[in-house]
Amino acid sequence: MNKQNLPKAISLKSVALVACFACIGITLYGCASSNTVAQYTYDKRLLTAAESKFDKRQYADALKIYNEIAFSPDYSQSSSAKIALYRIGYINIYFDNPKADPKAALEAFNTFKLRYPRDKLIGDVTTWIKLLVVLKSFEDQYDDITFRVKRLQNKSAVATGSLDTLIESLQRCSAENDSLGSTKTSLVKKIAELEQTIVKMEKSR
Repeated sequence: MNKQNLPKAISLKSVALVACFACIGITLYGCASSNTVAQYTYDKRLLTAAESKFDKRQYADALKIYNEIAFSPDYSQSSSAKIALYRIGYINIYFDNPKADPKAALEAFNTFKLRYPRDKLIGDVTTWIKLLVVLKSFEDQYDDITFRVKRLQNKSAVATGSLDTLIESLQRCSAENDSLGSTKTSLVKKIAELEQTIVKMEKSR
Protein backbone atom coordinates (compact mmCIF):
# COMPACT_ATOMS: atom_id res chain seq x y z
CA MET A 1 0.00 0.00 0.00
CA ASN A 2 1.53 3.34 -1.04
CA LYS A 3 1.42 6.55 0.92
CA GLN A 4 -1.15 8.11 -1.38
CA ASN A 5 -3.69 5.38 -0.66
CA LEU A 6 -3.05 5.38 3.15
CA PRO A 7 -5.57 8.14 4.17
CA LYS A 8 -8.22 6.54 2.04
CA ALA A 9 -7.59 3.13 3.58
CA ILE A 10 -7.76 4.58 7.11
CA SER A 11 -10.94 6.40 6.26
CA LEU A 12 -12.58 3.24 4.94
CA LYS A 13 -11.43 1.32 8.00
CA SER A 14 -12.90 4.01 10.30
CA VAL A 15 -16.21 3.90 8.46
CA ALA A 16 -16.29 0.13 8.80
CA LEU A 17 -15.60 0.32 12.54
CA VAL A 18 -18.28 2.96 13.09
CA ALA A 19 -20.76 0.86 11.15
CA CYS A 20 -19.81 -2.19 13.21
CA PHE A 21 -20.28 -0.36 16.52
CA ALA A 22 -23.57 1.05 15.28
CA CYS A 23 -24.82 -2.45 14.50
CA ILE A 24 -23.74 -3.66 17.95
CA GLY A 25 -25.45 -0.67 19.57
CA ILE A 26 -28.69 -1.27 17.70
CA THR A 27 -28.58 -4.95 18.65
CA LEU A 28 -28.01 -4.17 22.34
CA TYR A 29 -30.72 -1.51 22.33
CA GLY A 30 -33.10 -3.98 20.78
CA CYS A 31 -32.30 -6.54 23.47
CA ALA A 32 -32.73 -3.93 26.20
CA SER A 33 -36.02 -2.82 24.73
CA SER A 34 -37.34 -6.36 24.53
CA ASN A 35 -36.24 -6.97 28.15
CA THR A 36 -38.06 -3.80 29.24
CA VAL A 37 -41.24 -4.95 27.54
CA ALA A 38 -40.88 -8.37 29.12
CA GLN A 39 -40.48 -6.84 32.58
CA TYR A 40 -43.62 -4.73 32.22
CA THR A 41 -45.84 -7.58 33.39
CA TYR A 42 -49.60 -7.68 33.81
CA ASP A 43 -49.44 -6.91 37.53
CA LYS A 44 -47.46 -3.74 36.75
CA ARG A 45 -50.05 -2.76 34.17
CA LEU A 46 -52.75 -3.23 36.80
CA LEU A 47 -50.72 -1.13 39.23
CA THR A 48 -50.42 1.65 36.67
CA ALA A 49 -54.17 1.48 36.06
CA ALA A 50 -54.85 1.73 39.80
CA GLU A 51 -52.56 4.74 40.14
CA SER A 52 -54.40 6.39 37.26
CA LYS A 53 -57.74 5.80 39.01
CA PHE A 54 -56.33 7.30 42.21
CA ASP A 55 -55.07 10.39 40.38
CA LYS A 56 -58.56 10.84 38.94
CA ARG A 57 -60.03 10.57 42.49
CA GLN A 58 -61.80 7.33 41.56
CA TYR A 59 -60.87 5.78 44.88
CA ALA A 60 -63.34 2.88 44.88
CA ASP A 61 -62.12 1.73 41.47
CA ALA A 62 -58.49 2.12 42.54
CA LEU A 63 -59.11 0.05 45.68
CA LYS A 64 -60.71 -2.71 43.64
CA ILE A 65 -57.61 -3.02 41.47
CA TYR A 66 -55.21 -2.72 44.42
CA ASN A 67 -57.06 -5.54 46.19
CA GLU A 68 -56.83 -7.70 43.08
CA ILE A 69 -53.06 -7.24 43.02
CA ALA A 70 -52.41 -7.50 46.76
CA PHE A 71 -54.44 -10.63 47.44
CA SER A 72 -54.17 -12.58 44.19
CA PRO A 73 -51.99 -15.74 44.47
CA ASP A 74 -50.61 -14.90 41.04
CA TYR A 75 -48.93 -11.72 42.29
CA SER A 76 -48.30 -12.53 45.97
CA GLN A 77 -44.51 -12.63 45.51
CA SER A 78 -44.30 -9.54 43.31
CA SER A 79 -43.25 -6.03 44.29
CA SER A 80 -46.59 -4.86 42.89
CA ALA A 81 -48.46 -6.76 45.63
CA LYS A 82 -46.44 -4.95 48.31
CA ILE A 83 -47.10 -1.53 46.79
CA ALA A 84 -50.79 -2.32 46.32
CA LEU A 85 -51.20 -3.42 49.94
CA TYR A 86 -49.63 -0.20 51.21
CA ARG A 87 -51.87 1.84 48.91
CA ILE A 88 -54.97 0.06 50.24
CA GLY A 89 -54.11 1.31 53.71
CA TYR A 90 -53.22 4.76 52.42
CA ILE A 91 -56.44 5.30 50.43
CA ASN A 92 -58.51 4.31 53.45
CA ILE A 93 -57.05 7.17 55.50
CA TYR A 94 -56.64 9.60 52.60
CA PHE A 95 -58.20 12.95 53.54
CA ASP A 96 -59.87 13.44 50.15
CA ASN A 97 -61.57 10.04 50.11
CA PRO A 98 -65.19 10.48 51.29
CA LYS A 99 -65.46 6.74 51.93
CA ALA A 100 -62.21 6.37 53.85
CA ASP A 101 -62.32 3.48 56.31
CA PRO A 102 -59.78 3.67 59.16
CA LYS A 103 -60.58 0.09 60.22
CA ALA A 104 -59.80 -1.19 56.72
CA ALA A 105 -56.63 0.92 56.72
CA LEU A 106 -55.51 -0.58 60.04
CA GLU A 107 -56.15 -4.08 58.73
CA ALA A 108 -54.16 -3.41 55.55
CA PHE A 109 -51.20 -1.90 57.41
CA ASN A 110 -51.16 -4.78 59.91
CA THR A 111 -51.15 -7.25 57.02
CA PHE A 112 -48.29 -5.31 55.42
CA LYS A 113 -46.32 -5.49 58.68
CA LEU A 114 -46.77 -9.27 58.84
CA ARG A 115 -45.87 -9.84 55.20
CA TYR A 116 -42.96 -7.42 54.87
CA PRO A 117 -41.44 -6.88 58.34
CA ARG A 118 -38.08 -5.72 56.94
CA ASP A 119 -39.31 -3.54 54.10
CA LYS A 120 -38.12 0.08 53.83
CA LEU A 121 -41.72 1.26 54.30
CA ILE A 122 -42.13 -0.53 57.64
CA GLY A 123 -41.35 2.68 59.58
CA ASP A 124 -44.20 4.56 57.90
CA VAL A 125 -46.51 1.57 58.30
CA THR A 126 -45.77 1.29 62.02
CA THR A 127 -46.48 5.01 62.48
CA TRP A 128 -49.83 4.68 60.68
CA ILE A 129 -50.73 1.69 62.85
CA LYS A 130 -50.01 3.63 66.05
CA LEU A 131 -52.07 6.61 64.89
CA LEU A 132 -54.99 4.43 63.84
CA VAL A 133 -54.93 2.48 67.12
CA VAL A 134 -55.11 5.75 69.08
CA LEU A 135 -57.98 6.96 66.90
CA LYS A 136 -59.85 3.67 67.34
CA SER A 137 -59.38 3.88 71.11
CA PHE A 138 -60.96 7.33 71.22
CA GLU A 139 -63.81 6.22 68.98
CA ASP A 140 -64.48 3.26 71.27
CA GLN A 141 -64.53 5.54 74.33
CA TYR A 142 -66.86 7.95 72.58
CA ASP A 143 -69.26 5.16 71.59
CA ASP A 144 -69.22 3.71 75.12
CA ILE A 145 -70.05 7.02 76.80
CA THR A 146 -72.74 7.76 74.22
CA PHE A 147 -74.34 4.41 74.99
CA ARG A 148 -74.21 5.04 78.74
CA VAL A 149 -75.79 8.49 78.37
CA LYS A 150 -78.64 7.11 76.27
CA ARG A 151 -79.22 4.36 78.80
CA LEU A 152 -79.41 6.84 81.66
CA GLN A 153 -81.73 9.07 79.66
CA ASN A 154 -84.04 6.14 79.06
CA LYS A 155 -84.02 5.26 82.73
CA SER A 156 -84.80 8.85 83.69
CA ALA A 157 -87.65 8.99 81.20
CA VAL A 158 -89.40 6.02 82.78
CA ALA A 159 -88.31 6.65 86.36
CA THR A 160 -91.00 6.27 88.95
CA GLY A 161 -91.01 6.81 92.69
CA SER A 162 -89.81 9.75 94.70
CA LEU A 163 -88.72 13.08 93.28
CA ASP A 164 -85.31 12.55 94.90
CA THR A 165 -84.76 9.41 92.83
CA LEU A 166 -85.64 11.24 89.64
CA ILE A 167 -83.34 14.15 90.51
CA GLU A 168 -80.52 11.75 91.30
CA SER A 169 -80.97 10.05 87.93
CA LEU A 170 -80.95 13.39 86.13
CA GLN A 171 -77.80 14.46 87.96
CA ARG A 172 -76.05 11.26 86.98
CA CYS A 173 -77.17 11.79 83.41
CA SER A 174 -75.82 15.33 83.49
CA ALA A 175 -72.49 14.11 84.84
CA GLU A 176 -72.27 11.54 82.05
CA ASN A 177 -73.08 14.25 79.51
CA ASP A 178 -70.27 16.39 80.89
CA SER A 179 -67.91 13.43 80.65
CA LEU A 180 -69.06 12.81 77.09
CA GLY A 181 -68.49 16.44 76.17
CA SER A 182 -65.00 16.36 77.67
CA THR A 183 -64.12 13.16 75.83
CA LYS A 184 -65.54 14.51 72.59
CA THR A 185 -63.40 17.65 72.90
CA SER A 186 -60.35 15.51 73.56
CA LEU A 187 -61.19 13.31 70.60
CA VAL A 188 -61.61 16.28 68.27
CA LYS A 189 -58.26 17.66 69.43
CA LYS A 190 -56.55 14.32 68.88
CA ILE A 191 -58.05 13.99 65.40
CA ALA A 192 -56.73 17.47 64.56
CA GLU A 193 -53.28 16.41 65.76
CA LEU A 194 -53.49 13.26 63.66
CA GLU A 195 -54.45 15.28 60.60
CA GLN A 196 -51.47 17.60 61.12
CA THR A 197 -49.20 14.58 61.45
CA ILE A 198 -50.57 13.14 58.21
CA VAL A 199 -50.03 16.43 56.40
CA LYS A 200 -46.42 16.58 57.65
CA MET A 201 -45.81 13.02 56.50
CA GLU A 202 -47.24 13.87 53.10
CA LYS A 203 -44.98 16.91 52.74
CA SER A 204 -41.91 14.89 53.65
CA ARG A 205 -42.45 12.41 50.81
